[in-house]
Amino acid sequence: LLSVMARKIMKKAGIPGSSFHTLRHTFASSLAIAGVDLYRISKLLGHSSIKTTEIYAHLQPSDLIETIKKLPY
Repeated sequence: LLSVMARKIMKKAGIPGSSFHTLRHTFASSLAIAGVDLYRISKLLGHSSIKTTEIYAHLQPSDLIETIKKLPY
């Protein structure tokens, strides 16, 4: 039922041929690119395992230097 509704909405929005899964994947990818951590993405998508969410890890910006800069010394 949800996928039928999603298809109707996408058709009205001018993006036919997509699926609800495509929208979920785009949502998660966009969050990863924006730097949202995998734990939060996992919770938003309802994944029971972080392993499922790790497919988006390659999209995250490399912010290791910024992470280290947070240390007080």
